[in-house]
Amino acid sequence: MVRGSFGWRRRCGPRVGGRGRPRGRSGGEHRVAQGAREGTLPRPTGAPALKATSGDLLTPLNASTAEAAVQAVREQHRDGADFVKAGATTRTTFMAALEEANRLGMLLGGHLPPDLDPREAARGGVWSIEHLGPGVTVFAAASSREAEVRSKNAARKLPPIPRMKFPGADKLVMKLIKGMAVNPATSTSETEAHAYELADGSYDQDKAEELAALFVQHTTWQCPTLIRVHTQQFGDSPEHTADPRRRYMAPEELRAWDKSARKFAKLPDATRTALRGHWAAQLRLTKTFADAGVPMVAGSDACGAAGIIPGFALHDEFDYLAEARLDPLTIVRMATTEPARFLGEDGTFGRVVAGMPADLVLLERDPLLDHTALHRIAGVMRDGSWWPRAELDAILDCVAARPGAH
Repeated sequence: MVRGSFGWRRRCGPRVGGRGRPRGRSGGEHRVAQGAREGTLPRPTGAPALKATSGDLLTPLNASTAEAAVQAVREQHRDGADFVKAGATTRTTFMAALEEANRLGMLLGGHLPPDLDPREAARGGVWSIEHLGPGVTVFAAASSREAEVRSKNAARKLPPIPRMKFPGADKLVMKLIKGMAVNPATSTSETEAHAYELADGSYDQDKAEELAALFVQHTTWQCPTLIRVHTQQFGDSPEHTADPRRRYMAPEELRAWDKSARKFAKLPDATRTALRGHWAAQLRLTKTFADAGVPMVAGSDACGAAGIIPGFALHDEFDYLAEARLDPLTIVRMATTEPARFLGEDGTFGRVVAGMPADLVLLERDPLLDHTALHRIAGVMRDGSWWPRAELDAILDCVAARPGAH
Protein backbone atom coordinates (compact mmCIF):
# COMPACT_ATOMS: atom_id res chain seq x y z
CA MET A 1 0.00 0.00 0.00
CA VAL A 2 1.71 3.18 -1.17
CA ARG A 3 0.56 6.31 0.60
CA GLY A 4 1.16 9.61 -1.09
CA SER A 5 3.44 8.28 -3.82
CA PHE A 6 4.33 10.60 -6.68
CA GLY A 7 1.93 10.89 -9.61
CA TRP A 8 4.37 12.01 -12.30
CA ARG A 9 3.36 13.10 -15.75
CA ARG A 10 4.95 11.23 -18.65
CA ARG A 11 7.15 14.25 -19.38
CA CYS A 12 8.17 16.97 -16.93
CA GLY A 13 5.74 19.87 -17.29
CA PRO A 14 5.17 23.06 -15.30
CA ARG A 15 4.43 20.96 -12.22
CA VAL A 16 6.16 17.65 -11.85
CA GLY A 17 5.34 16.65 -8.30
CA GLY A 18 2.11 15.99 -6.47
CA ARG A 19 1.07 19.63 -6.08
CA GLY A 20 -1.42 19.84 -8.91
CA ARG A 21 -3.70 16.87 -8.18
CA PRO A 22 -6.12 15.81 -5.46
CA ARG A 23 -4.57 13.31 -3.11
CA GLY A 24 -5.81 10.90 -0.50
CA ARG A 25 -4.69 12.50 2.78
CA SER A 26 -4.32 11.33 6.31
CA GLY A 27 -7.93 11.86 7.32
CA GLY A 28 -9.29 12.31 3.81
CA GLU A 29 -11.46 15.15 2.58
CA HIS A 30 -15.09 15.56 1.71
CA ARG A 31 -14.26 16.69 -1.83
CA VAL A 32 -11.96 13.74 -2.43
CA ALA A 33 -14.63 11.29 -1.26
CA GLN A 34 -17.18 13.03 -3.44
CA GLY A 35 -14.87 13.04 -6.45
CA ALA A 36 -14.08 9.36 -5.99
CA ARG A 37 -17.76 8.55 -5.77
CA GLU A 38 -18.61 10.57 -8.88
CA GLY A 39 -15.55 9.46 -10.85
CA THR A 40 -14.37 13.06 -11.37
CA LEU A 41 -10.88 12.84 -9.84
CA PRO A 42 -8.10 13.63 -12.34
CA ARG A 43 -6.03 10.66 -13.52
CA PRO A 44 -2.66 11.93 -14.80
CA THR A 45 -0.68 9.35 -16.72
CA GLY A 46 1.09 7.08 -14.27
CA ALA A 47 -0.67 8.43 -11.20
CA PRO A 48 -1.60 5.96 -8.45
CA ALA A 49 -5.23 4.85 -8.44
CA LEU A 50 -7.21 6.04 -5.44
CA LYS A 51 -8.64 2.82 -4.05
CA ALA A 52 -10.42 4.15 -0.95
CA THR A 53 -10.77 7.38 0.98
CA SER A 54 -12.30 8.46 4.25
CA GLY A 55 -14.24 11.59 5.04
CA ASP A 56 -12.89 14.16 7.46
CA LEU A 57 -10.63 12.92 10.23
CA LEU A 58 -12.46 12.43 13.54
CA THR A 59 -11.21 15.16 15.88
CA PRO A 60 -12.67 17.22 18.74
CA LEU A 61 -14.08 19.57 16.09
CA ASN A 62 -16.50 17.01 14.65
CA ALA A 63 -16.44 14.32 17.37
CA SER A 64 -16.15 16.10 20.71
CA THR A 65 -18.96 13.99 22.22
CA ALA A 66 -20.37 10.53 21.58
CA GLU A 67 -23.39 12.10 19.91
CA ALA A 68 -21.23 14.26 17.66
CA ALA A 69 -19.07 11.27 16.73
CA VAL A 70 -22.15 9.28 15.73
CA GLN A 71 -23.38 12.19 13.62
CA ALA A 72 -19.98 12.54 11.92
CA VAL A 73 -20.05 8.86 10.95
CA ARG A 74 -23.58 9.22 9.58
CA GLU A 75 -22.58 12.22 7.50
CA GLN A 76 -19.56 10.41 6.07
CA HIS A 77 -21.73 7.41 5.24
CA ARG A 78 -24.22 9.70 3.51
CA ASP A 79 -21.43 11.38 1.52
CA GLY A 80 -20.06 8.08 0.24
CA ALA A 81 -16.83 7.77 2.23
CA ASP A 82 -15.30 4.31 1.98
CA PHE A 83 -14.30 4.24 5.65
CA VAL A 84 -14.00 6.41 8.75
CA LYS A 85 -10.62 7.41 10.14
CA ALA A 86 -10.17 8.20 13.82
CA GLY A 87 -7.55 10.83 14.57
CA ALA A 88 -7.75 12.62 17.90
CA THR A 89 -10.52 10.94 19.88
CA THR A 90 -11.25 9.62 23.35
CA ARG A 91 -12.36 6.13 24.30
CA THR A 92 -15.97 7.38 24.55
CA THR A 93 -16.04 9.10 21.16
CA PHE A 94 -14.01 6.37 19.44
CA MET A 95 -16.26 3.54 20.61
CA ALA A 96 -19.43 5.51 19.80
CA ALA A 97 -18.15 6.11 16.28
CA LEU A 98 -17.11 2.46 15.93
CA GLU A 99 -20.51 1.20 17.03
CA GLU A 100 -22.27 3.48 14.56
CA ALA A 101 -19.90 2.52 11.75
CA ASN A 102 -20.64 -1.14 12.45
CA ARG A 103 -24.36 -0.43 12.36
CA LEU A 104 -24.05 1.27 8.98
CA GLY A 105 -21.76 -1.38 7.54
CA MET A 106 -18.74 0.97 7.37
CA LEU A 107 -15.17 0.35 8.40
CA LEU A 108 -13.38 2.43 11.02
CA GLY A 109 -9.65 2.54 11.59
CA GLY A 110 -6.80 4.86 12.44
CA HIS A 111 -5.33 6.03 15.73
CA LEU A 112 -6.37 4.51 19.03
CA PRO A 113 -7.00 7.07 21.80
CA PRO A 114 -4.65 6.86 24.80
CA ASP A 115 -7.41 5.79 27.22
CA LEU A 116 -8.62 2.85 25.10
CA ASP A 117 -7.56 -0.76 25.57
CA PRO A 118 -6.65 -2.13 22.11
CA ARG A 119 -8.33 -5.41 23.03
CA GLU A 120 -11.63 -3.57 23.47
CA ALA A 121 -11.15 -1.95 20.07
CA ALA A 122 -10.42 -5.33 18.45
CA ARG A 123 -13.45 -6.99 20.03
CA GLY A 124 -15.52 -3.99 18.96
CA GLY A 125 -14.58 -4.59 15.34
CA VAL A 126 -12.02 -1.87 14.59
CA TRP A 127 -10.74 -2.33 11.04
CA SER A 128 -7.14 -1.22 11.39
CA ILE A 129 -4.62 0.31 13.77
CA GLU A 130 -1.90 2.64 12.49
CA HIS A 131 1.62 3.24 13.81
CA LEU A 132 1.35 0.40 16.38
CA GLY A 133 -0.90 2.65 18.43
CA PRO A 134 0.27 5.38 18.27
CA GLY A 135 2.22 6.00 21.50
CA VAL A 136 2.17 3.20 24.07
CA THR A 137 -1.55 2.43 23.77
CA VAL A 138 -0.91 -1.00 22.22
CA PHE A 139 2.31 -1.59 24.17
CA ALA A 140 0.45 -1.21 27.48
CA ALA A 141 -1.41 -4.42 26.66
CA ALA A 142 1.95 -6.20 26.32
CA SER A 143 3.31 -4.97 29.66
CA SER A 144 3.53 -6.83 32.97
CA ARG A 145 2.79 -3.45 34.59
CA GLU A 146 -0.15 -2.68 32.34
CA ALA A 147 -2.20 -0.68 34.86
CA GLU A 148 0.71 1.67 35.58
CA VAL A 149 1.54 2.16 31.92
CA ARG A 150 -2.09 2.76 31.05
CA SER A 151 -2.57 5.30 33.81
CA LYS A 152 0.37 7.36 32.58
CA ASN A 153 -0.67 7.01 28.95
CA ALA A 154 -4.24 8.09 29.75
CA ALA A 155 -2.81 11.38 31.01
CA ARG A 156 -1.74 12.25 27.45
CA LYS A 157 -3.68 15.29 26.31
CA LEU A 158 -5.50 15.63 23.03
CA PRO A 159 -3.97 18.15 20.62
CA PRO A 160 -5.29 21.72 20.87
CA ILE A 161 -8.01 21.33 18.24
CA PRO A 162 -11.13 23.54 18.56
CA ARG A 163 -14.20 21.78 19.91
CA MET A 164 -16.68 24.28 18.49
CA LYS A 165 -17.52 25.04 14.88
CA PHE A 166 -17.23 28.61 13.69
CA PRO A 167 -16.55 30.28 10.33
CA GLY A 168 -13.17 29.08 9.11
CA ALA A 169 -12.89 26.36 11.76
CA ASP A 170 -12.33 23.60 9.21
CA LYS A 171 -9.39 25.44 7.65
CA LEU A 172 -7.93 26.18 11.08
CA VAL A 173 -8.21 22.53 12.12
CA MET A 174 -6.52 21.32 8.91
CA LYS A 175 -3.71 23.83 9.49
CA LEU A 176 -3.28 22.60 13.07
CA ILE A 177 -3.34 18.97 11.98
CA LYS A 178 -0.77 19.64 9.26
CA GLY A 179 1.49 21.34 11.79
CA MET A 180 1.19 18.49 14.28
CA ALA A 181 1.62 15.84 11.59
CA VAL A 182 5.14 17.06 10.79
CA ASN A 183 6.36 15.36 13.98
CA PRO A 184 4.00 14.76 16.92
CA ALA A 185 6.95 13.55 19.00
CA THR A 186 8.16 17.13 19.43
CA SER A 187 5.32 17.59 21.93
CA THR A 188 6.21 14.54 24.06
CA SER A 189 5.79 15.31 27.76
CA GLU A 190 7.89 13.92 30.60
CA THR A 191 4.92 11.78 31.63
CA GLU A 192 4.68 10.28 28.14
CA ALA A 193 8.41 9.67 28.07
CA HIS A 194 8.13 7.82 31.37
CA ALA A 195 5.27 5.75 29.94
CA TYR A 196 7.54 4.66 27.07
CA GLU A 197 10.30 3.63 29.47
CA LEU A 198 7.87 1.83 31.76
CA ALA A 199 6.22 -0.08 28.91
CA ASP A 200 9.53 -1.04 27.32
CA GLY A 201 11.08 -2.11 30.60
CA SER A 202 8.12 -4.32 31.52
CA TYR A 203 7.53 -5.96 28.14
CA ASP A 204 5.87 -9.37 28.50
CA GLN A 205 6.24 -11.64 25.48
CA ASP A 206 3.39 -13.92 26.57
CA LYS A 207 1.01 -10.96 26.80
CA ALA A 208 2.23 -9.69 23.42
CA GLU A 209 1.45 -13.06 21.86
CA GLU A 210 -1.98 -13.11 23.51
CA LEU A 211 -2.68 -9.69 22.01
CA ALA A 212 -1.47 -10.87 18.60
CA ALA A 213 -3.77 -13.90 18.80
CA LEU A 214 -6.70 -11.61 19.56
CA PHE A 215 -5.88 -9.44 16.53
CA VAL A 216 -5.77 -12.56 14.37
CA GLN A 217 -9.10 -13.76 15.78
CA HIS A 218 -10.84 -10.47 15.00
CA THR A 219 -8.89 -9.68 11.79
CA THR A 220 -7.59 -6.44 13.28
CA TRP A 221 -5.25 -5.07 10.64
CA GLN A 222 -2.01 -3.29 11.46
CA CYS A 223 -0.13 -0.72 9.39
CA PRO A 224 3.10 -0.33 11.40
CA THR A 225 4.58 2.55 9.34
CA LEU A 226 7.98 1.96 10.93
CA ILE A 227 9.48 4.65 8.70
CA ARG A 228 7.02 7.13 10.20
CA VAL A 229 7.76 6.26 13.82
CA HIS A 230 11.49 6.24 13.13
CA THR A 231 11.46 9.74 11.67
CA GLN A 232 9.47 10.87 14.71
CA GLN A 233 11.64 9.27 17.37
CA PHE A 234 14.92 10.16 15.67
CA GLY A 235 13.67 13.56 14.59
CA ASP A 236 17.07 15.27 14.58
CA SER A 237 19.08 12.35 13.19
CA PRO A 238 21.25 13.17 10.14
CA GLU A 239 19.90 10.12 8.30
CA HIS A 240 16.64 12.10 8.05
CA THR A 241 17.71 15.74 8.28
CA ALA A 242 20.50 15.27 5.71
CA ASP A 243 18.76 12.71 3.49
CA PRO A 244 19.98 13.42 -0.08
CA ARG A 245 16.49 12.63 -1.39
CA ARG A 246 15.23 15.83 0.21
CA ARG A 247 16.04 17.43 -3.14
CA TYR A 248 12.71 16.10 -4.40
CA MET A 249 10.69 17.98 -1.78
CA ALA A 250 9.22 21.47 -2.01
CA PRO A 251 11.33 24.14 -0.25
CA GLU A 252 8.48 25.21 2.04
CA GLU A 253 8.03 21.59 3.08
CA LEU A 254 11.69 21.32 3.99
CA ARG A 255 11.51 24.51 6.04
CA ALA A 256 8.72 22.95 8.12
CA TRP A 257 10.76 19.78 8.55
CA ASP A 258 13.87 21.66 9.64
CA LYS A 259 11.89 23.73 12.12
CA SER A 260 10.50 20.51 13.57
CA ALA A 261 14.00 19.00 13.84
CA ARG A 262 15.21 22.02 15.80
CA LYS A 263 12.23 21.69 18.14
CA PHE A 264 12.93 17.98 18.62
CA ALA A 265 16.58 18.72 19.46
CA LYS A 266 15.42 20.98 22.29
CA LEU A 267 13.49 18.20 24.05
CA PRO A 268 15.03 17.11 27.36
CA ASP A 269 17.75 14.49 26.94
CA ALA A 270 15.72 12.00 28.98
CA THR A 271 12.72 12.43 26.66
CA ARG A 272 14.75 11.90 23.50
CA THR A 273 16.43 8.88 25.08
CA ALA A 274 13.03 7.37 25.89
CA LEU A 275 11.76 7.98 22.35
CA ARG A 276 14.83 6.42 20.75
CA GLY A 277 14.80 3.53 23.17
CA HIS A 278 11.25 2.67 22.12
CA TRP A 279 12.44 1.71 18.64
CA ALA A 280 13.63 -1.73 19.72
CA ALA A 281 10.22 -2.43 21.28
CA GLN A 282 8.47 -1.46 18.04
CA LEU A 283 10.63 -3.82 16.01
CA ARG A 284 10.01 -6.62 18.53
CA LEU A 285 6.24 -6.17 18.50
CA THR A 286 6.15 -6.01 14.69
CA LYS A 287 8.01 -9.33 14.57
CA THR A 288 5.66 -10.85 17.15
CA PHE A 289 2.64 -9.79 15.12
CA ALA A 290 4.13 -11.14 11.89
CA ASP A 291 5.00 -14.48 13.48
CA ALA A 292 1.45 -14.81 14.83
CA GLY A 293 -0.12 -14.08 11.45
CA VAL A 294 -1.63 -10.72 12.36
CA PRO A 295 -2.81 -9.15 9.07
CA MET A 296 -0.49 -6.27 8.14
CA VAL A 297 0.10 -3.91 5.25
CA ALA A 298 3.12 -1.79 4.35
CA GLY A 299 2.60 1.96 4.52
CA SER A 300 4.64 5.12 4.87
CA ASP A 301 2.19 7.83 6.06
CA ALA A 302 3.44 10.30 3.44
CA CYS A 303 1.19 13.15 4.53
CA GLY A 304 3.62 15.97 5.21
CA ALA A 305 5.46 14.04 7.91
CA ALA A 306 9.06 15.15 8.43
CA GLY A 307 11.57 12.86 6.73
CA ILE A 308 8.99 10.96 4.71
CA ILE A 309 9.99 11.21 1.04
CA PRO A 310 6.88 10.08 -0.89
CA GLY A 311 7.44 6.90 -2.87
CA PHE A 312 10.93 6.34 -1.54
CA ALA A 313 9.54 6.08 2.00
CA LEU A 314 7.83 2.80 1.14
CA HIS A 315 11.26 1.37 0.31
CA ASP A 316 12.50 2.68 3.66
CA GLU A 317 9.62 0.78 5.21
CA PHE A 318 10.79 -2.42 3.53
CA ASP A 319 14.22 -1.94 5.11
CA TYR A 320 12.79 -1.36 8.58
CA LEU A 321 10.49 -4.37 8.28
CA ALA A 322 13.59 -6.40 7.43
CA GLU A 323 15.32 -4.88 10.47
CA ALA A 324 12.38 -6.25 12.48
CA ARG A 325 13.42 -9.65 11.02
CA LEU A 326 10.40 -10.14 8.77
CA ASP A 327 11.23 -12.51 5.92
CA PRO A 328 11.26 -11.26 2.30
CA LEU A 329 8.05 -13.07 1.33
CA THR A 330 6.12 -11.42 4.18
CA ILE A 331 7.43 -8.00 3.15
CA VAL A 332 6.44 -8.55 -0.49
CA ARG A 333 2.97 -9.68 0.55
CA MET A 334 2.53 -6.62 2.77
CA ALA A 335 2.96 -4.46 -0.34
CA THR A 336 0.95 -6.56 -2.83
CA THR A 337 -1.57 -9.23 -1.93
CA GLU A 338 -2.29 -8.02 1.60
CA PRO A 339 -3.37 -4.48 0.57
CA ALA A 340 -5.85 -6.08 -1.81
CA ARG A 341 -7.21 -8.24 1.00
CA PHE A 342 -7.20 -5.24 3.35
CA LEU A 343 -9.46 -3.35 0.92
CA GLY A 344 -11.71 -6.33 0.27
CA GLU A 345 -10.45 -6.59 -3.32
CA ASP A 346 -8.52 -9.85 -3.15
CA GLY A 347 -8.55 -11.22 -6.68
CA THR A 348 -8.78 -7.74 -8.22
CA PHE A 349 -5.18 -6.56 -7.87
CA GLY A 350 -1.96 -7.41 -6.05
CA ARG A 351 -1.04 -10.52 -8.02
CA VAL A 352 0.64 -11.25 -11.34
CA VAL A 353 -1.90 -13.55 -12.97
CA ALA A 354 -3.92 -13.56 -16.15
CA GLY A 355 -6.98 -11.36 -15.98
CA MET A 356 -5.66 -8.82 -13.50
CA PRO A 357 -4.57 -5.28 -14.38
CA ALA A 358 -1.04 -5.11 -15.79
CA ASP A 359 0.22 -2.69 -13.14
CA LEU A 360 3.67 -4.16 -12.64
CA VAL A 361 7.07 -3.37 -11.20
CA LEU A 362 9.85 -5.28 -12.98
CA LEU A 363 12.79 -6.01 -10.66
CA GLU A 364 16.37 -6.89 -11.52
CA ARG A 365 16.57 -9.62 -8.86
CA ASP A 366 14.32 -12.05 -7.01
CA PRO A 367 12.76 -10.27 -3.98
CA LEU A 368 12.02 -13.60 -2.31
CA LEU A 369 15.72 -14.15 -1.81
CA ASP A 370 16.50 -10.70 -0.42
CA HIS A 371 14.13 -7.80 0.27
CA THR A 372 16.70 -5.33 -1.10
CA ALA A 373 15.78 -6.58 -4.58
CA LEU A 374 12.65 -4.43 -4.19
CA HIS A 375 14.89 -1.38 -4.57
CA ARG A 376 16.34 -2.59 -7.88
CA ILE A 377 13.56 -1.47 -10.23
CA ALA A 378 14.18 -2.14 -13.93
CA GLY A 379 10.91 -0.61 -15.09
CA VAL A 380 7.28 0.13 -14.28
CA MET A 381 4.10 -0.71 -16.18
CA ARG A 382 1.15 1.44 -15.10
CA ASP A 383 -2.24 1.57 -16.76
CA GLY A 384 -0.86 0.51 -20.14
CA SER A 385 2.18 2.82 -20.08
CA TRP A 386 5.76 1.57 -19.71
CA TRP A 387 8.62 3.43 -18.02
CA PRO A 388 12.08 1.84 -18.33
CA ARG A 389 14.72 2.62 -15.69
CA ALA A 390 16.33 5.32 -17.79
CA GLU A 391 13.07 7.20 -18.12
CA LEU A 392 12.33 6.85 -14.42
CA ASP A 393 15.73 8.37 -13.67
CA ALA A 394 15.07 11.22 -16.09
CA ILE A 395 11.79 11.97 -14.33
CA LEU A 396 13.58 12.03 -10.98
CA ASP A 397 16.10 14.51 -12.39
CA CYS A 398 13.22 16.70 -13.54
CA VAL A 399 11.62 16.58 -10.09
CA ALA A 400 14.91 17.49 -8.42
CA ALA A 401 15.31 20.46 -10.78
CA ARG A 402 11.87 21.81 -9.91
CA PRO A 403 10.79 20.22 -6.63
CA GLY A 404 7.11 20.50 -5.86
CA ALA A 405 6.31 17.41 -3.82
CA HIS A 406 4.23 17.67 -0.65
